Amino acid sequence: MMSLAYPQHFLTPTKMYKMTKEAELTFVTYMTAIAALIFVAVIGYLFISDVLDKSGKNSYDQGLVYACTYSELEIKKQLKYPDSVKFQSCVSASTSISKTGDNYHFNSYLEAKNDLGMMIPRKYVCLLTLKNTKDLEYISCSFTD
Repeated sequence: MMSLAYPQHFLTPTKMYKMTKEAELTFVTYMTAIAALIFVAVIGYLFISDVLDKSGKNSYDQGLVYACTYSELEIKKQLKYPDSVKFQSCVSASTSISKTGDNYHFNSYLEAKNDLGMMIPRKYVCLLTLKNTKDLEYISCSFTD
């Protein structure tokens, strides 16, 4: 049987560092100041984000996100090769979403394979109506090119 013997220098520190009272007080003061700054920053962030959310400046219309996603699903049904499609981002410069009452008008671009198997860009438009907070009703989606 093999015994596990460790050299003595692994078990005891070879040199202990002893802080002076002045250095210890300075260290504690700095650590307390850092903890206080972090606390103030976190509380400030929570307060400011709460104020912005209540004022509406930091909120967005969830219906816009649903309109984008639902439009992509509906237009994908009209493609001959739906697995080949590459949609523009919903927040890209060439994509526009407008809201009038409960209606969303969504314009964007995509690339998809045509009958010859070539990737071609296409523009599409969708009109959707929001029935409740998470339910969009499809009205029409079509290609405009």
